[in-house]
Amino acid sequence: MIVYFIRHGQTADNLRGIIQGHIDTPLNNHGRKEARLLADRLKDVKFDEAWSSSLSRARETAEIVLQHHPGLPLRTDPGLMERCLGSLQGSRWTKGHPLPDDVEATDVFRKRITDWFLSFLAAQQTDTASTLASDSPGGTAERNILVASHGAYLTAFLSILIHLPFCFAYPDDLDIKQSCHNTSIMKVQLFPRSEISNRDGDGAMWKEVLSRMEEIEAKEGTKKGQKVQGRSEWVGMVQSWADVKHLEQKGEEVDVGVADDLGEAAR
Repeated sequence: MIVYFIRHGQTADNLRGIIQGHIDTPLNNHGRKEARLLADRLKDVKFDEAWSSSLSRARETAEIVLQHHPGLPLRTDPGLMERCLGSLQGSRWTKGHPLPDDVEATDVFRKRITDWFLSFLAAQQTDTASTLASDSPGGTAERNILVASHGAYLTAFLSILIHLPFCFAYPDDLDIKQSCHNTSIMKVQLFPRSEISNRDGDGAMWKEVLSRMEEIEAKEGTKKGQKVQGRSEWVGMVQSWADVKHLEQKGEEVDVGVADDLGEAAR
């Protein structure tokens, strides 16, 4: 299974550095242009499912991508919504200033992301197992899934993926400190651990990935002074992060930051 996690296109508040959180701000015209460039890049991916945050900036971005995939329904899930930033929403925040009490707490936010992902994986497990086909390239008929969300959400999500309990691997040259720009892509390939022996063609690569994951698990467990518990049933690789080649190739500006990322989700 390959999941393409995408951030929504630009909004007027993105451009002004305004915190949005749960405010339902729409894409601006430039954001729609970015989404069309993203759609063109992903037009040849045969998506099996598409998901989005219920906020319109993410939903419209996904809808633009799906114009190249007629007939594929878009499902929305509040679990994919941006972090709720309470009374900060609609304003700017200076780094280092105390956060108001009505901001969604970091541990609550990360738990919401983790809970969404675990429920997503549980729903996918049967579908993924049913697509195993040893005569296809790489040994499996991969499912491709589109998920549209938000900058602070995906930044925190990356942190969750590469630490316990998931410990997904990633290439040595992947810059995980990059900012999650508008319409950027995080591409994640994953499948159940129990299926690793069924991987024909790329099985050796995935055994190496599993070995790297187990090294991360051991290191993190040692750091926390405990044995690894709650090990993920999935093997995964974060193949790309903050990928905006579709914008760079067209000379588009990609330096608009993520105002909603309060810098608390250390990677």
